Amino acid sequence: MKGWLIFLILTVPTVIANDKNPTSTIDSIGMTQQILEHEGLSVYWNTDPFVFTIVSQKYPDTKIELWLPEVIIFDKDSHRGEPESLSQEWTEIVDENRIRITGRAEYKKQIINFEFSLLPIETDEIKLTVLVENVGIIDISNYAHLAICLSPRQDSCYSDKSGDRTYVVNNKEKIISISEMDKVGKFNHYPVGNLNDTTDSIQRSNVFNGFVARTNKSKKTTISFMWDKTARIDVNPGGLDCIHSHPAIGPLKPGETKVCKGRILIKDLNPEKSLDLMRKALY
Repeated sequence: MKGWLIFLILTVPTVIANDKNPTSTIDSIGMTQQILEHEGLSVYWNTDPFVFTIVSQKYPDTKIELWLPEVIIFDKDSHRGEPESLSQEWTEIVDENRIRITGRAEYKKQIINFEFSLLPIETDEIKLTVLVENVGIIDISNYAHLAICLSPRQDSCYSDKSGDRTYVVNNKEKIISISEMDKVGKFNHYPVGNLNDTTDSIQRSNVFNGFVARTNKSKKTTISFMWDKTARIDVNPGGLDCIHSHPAIGPLKPGETKVCKGRILIKDLNPEKSLDLMRKALY
């Protein structure tokens, strides 16, 4: 069905932990195994094989699910009920302070290999990279992107069904809440720059870059997320109350590769200052 996303078929991941990365079992928000602890940030493998939960010691109310990736979108959005159109191999490797996730995705004749790297570099900052290679025989279009999702607990201080505390950068390069910029719906999709989104039934205004941020209820702490090359921002107030920044993996000719750099920040800063830090980190 047009207007939705391609869901992934996943094998159960392999987790390799060393002595410096203890494992444990806990009951909250689906977390099952601690696979990394570094610089005051803990990363847990979730019950879903491609979801991780990030817990900050500095901000104990901050528990975020990170989907790496949630879905892969090639030339159009498709319904989640068509998993047979995409296959993926999946491995997670923990070495020292870094998690690496490798995979393979195929849709018709479009095939990519990808590798994510997740590296906590401070108690409130995570460095992300993704390397994508076109291993198929046809071009990957400039529309192709990976849907990377950050999902705070819906009952947490970061929940924002109104859109009043969720921010993007509009085409005038001004940080603005989505409730100011647009009518807040169940799914708000914001293509970056001049990219045209084929899901016009839910497309909103275009945005300037891949920055998306959410403040807590006191507006003291901001979770922000950004990639240096981004195709689309998604905000889903009526769904899982999550925020997305989607790295652009196209265009890619057969045999070509592309690298995107990303950051997740959790800071006692407003969205404007968070954006300044993002720009310094990524450009």
